[in-house]
Amino acid sequence: MDKVALRNFAVNAKEKMEKEIRRKLELIGITENKIEEGIVSENDYLKIGNVELNKREIKQREILVKTLKEKVKEGNFQDALNELIEEIAYTWFNRIIAIRFMEVNDYIPDGIRVLSSDRENDREPQIIREVFDTDLEFSNDEKNNVYKLKEENKIEELFKFLFIKKCNKLNEILPELFEEAEDYSELLLPISINDEEGILRKLVDGVPKESFDIKKEGQIEVIGWLYQYYNEEKKKEVDKKTKKGKKVEQDDIPAKTQLFTPKWIVKYMVENSLGNLWLEGHPNENLEEKWKFLVKGEKQEEEIESKLEKLNENYKEMKLEEIKIIDPCMGSGHILVYAFDVLMDIYLNLGYSNRDAVQSILENNIYGLDIDKRAYQLAYFALMMKAREYYKRIFSKKLELNICYTRESKNINKEIIDFISNGNNKIKDELNLIYNSFLDAREYGSLIEAPKIDYNKIKNRLLEIENTDFYNLFDELKKEEIKNKFYYVIKTSEILSKKYEVVATNPPYMGSSIMDSKLSKYTKKNYPDSKMDMFAVFIEKCNNLTDKDGICSMITMHGWMFLSSYEKLREKMTLIETLNMAHLGTRAFDEIGGEVVQTTVWTQRKNKISNFKGSYIRLVDFPGEKNKRNKFLEIVRNKDKKYYFR
Repeated sequence: MDKVALRNFAVNAKEKMEKEIRRKLELIGITENKIEEGIVSENDYLKIGNVELNKREIKQREILVKTLKEKVKEGNFQDALNELIEEIAYTWFNRIIAIRFMEVNDYIPDGIRVLSSDRENDREPQIIREVFDTDLEFSNDEKNNVYKLKEENKIEELFKFLFIKKCNKLNEILPELFEEAEDYSELLLPISINDEEGILRKLVDGVPKESFDIKKEGQIEVIGWLYQYYNEEKKKEVDKKTKKGKKVEQDDIPAKTQLFTPKWIVKYMVENSLGNLWLEGHPNENLEEKWKFLVKGEKQEEEIESKLEKLNENYKEMKLEEIKIIDPCMGSGHILVYAFDVLMDIYLNLGYSNRDAVQSILENNIYGLDIDKRAYQLAYFALMMKAREYYKRIFSKKLELNICYTRESKNINKEIIDFISNGNNKIKDELNLIYNSFLDAREYGSLIEAPKIDYNKIKNRLLEIENTDFYNLFDELKKEEIKNKFYYVIKTSEILSKKYEVVATNPPYMGSSIMDSKLSKYTKKNYPDSKMDMFAVFIEKCNNLTDKDGICSMITMHGWMFLSSYEKLREKMTLIETLNMAHLGTRAFDEIGGEVVQTTVWTQRKNKISNFKGSYIRLVDFPGEKNKRNKFLEIVRNKDKKYYFR
């Protein structure tokens, strides 16, 4: 994977798209200083400067202005405008990247490329040449317009029309990524097939096609890398603020804390948690050989071996469909995607068909949460693409994945609680608990302590409402608010209320000194032994999410092992059994230079067997992500006593 090309593309695409959207806004009379009224002409067109908007475009502009004014209520006009531009730019960037991935891997249902040609030395997208062979549906007026645009050689206009129509069509199979486009975002579509310096040409011609090819090992991770590089400049801006003593605001938390986990570390975490848990109860040499980063347990003393045998009997009774793995800080889903591969190894080894295995994994095994909607959308897309890799007809299944981004309840009309409970006081009390827990969910994310209640009764009531036809507008509006807002708060709460056989994550790193006051107070109150940094808080949270005898694997800063401020946290950690650890030290991430960030990755079982001997690998003397990876494999294979300890 050419990471230099990916970084250059993502950074330049953000700058280029936001600049183009700003230019389009100015053309329709929306600038940093004012919103022009415009003049309505005799044919009902709106004239602004040299631009004339038709009836449909006028409506789009009205929605745009309304959205902008709503954002202004929460801040000043310039900040609101910048936020809107950023949202629109990323929406289209997200979709362009997704479509490019799908067309390179031939995952677009009708098989017709949208951004590139299927012919060598031809730069015109295939969709333009074969427009009526696509799965798109056209009205008679639209067909006539297509013919007219072709005859007049208005290829740019035709492409934009087809691109928007294709995005709306993809909503049918990937609704969480290709959301129904806001009308105003169409008005500001910042792409061109003729602009040599534009995002499409830079993507198709400048980023090697191999970077998107899922047949190349792990290339689904290209989605995560692009997202990290796209946010690179914003992260630098946030870092500058914090160096000046400013706190990290809620909207800046994702940019400040998200960091893509190196592939080999992901494999270590998943294989030594999910893979190890399965092998403890279901020994299998073929699987053990396939999982190269699995640290095989050492022979223990006879008394301990006897206790382990009893524990393994519990693992043996676990049904594969009942094993749940969660990443509570999933980002773009890198860990969950590899968990999908490991689960497929197990399912296929048991004789499942690809179809049944894929469906079971998505419905039963994989869970994930994040505070960032954008990251959630990419995790959703990555999991669906991984599913498509194994099962061609997955898009026809209309599955709802067990992943979410945390939504706040404070903007939801609390009257809908009475509407849902319908006189049932127990359901009403439980819904109030959920509502109150998620008032500031975007601030706390997975750290929220969700109520332990009967979610099935609530879900049954929601299903009843969904299947009821209401005959008054007020009840219909409540139904829509439940469907589009409160349902997802309830879903997230249920995910957080569960216990998991496997937890694996790379948590955010953010010291208490740069937390805003709300987050700082929350961590001090709920996580007093780990409040010094978010990574330490998540150590506690992940242990709380792990079921008895379950396995948790994390990569974090290594300070919790040494600093006196983490003494109470270490005492808690000694109550949990460490299976293995790789002390990475500095430069474990190629994306982070310098000697400041020092990390460790480990796997623990939520059980304690006295005198159990774990395995510890010392990698602090080997700088560089690749060196650490290769040395890890060598040390584990040879049991090099200089770097391998028990």
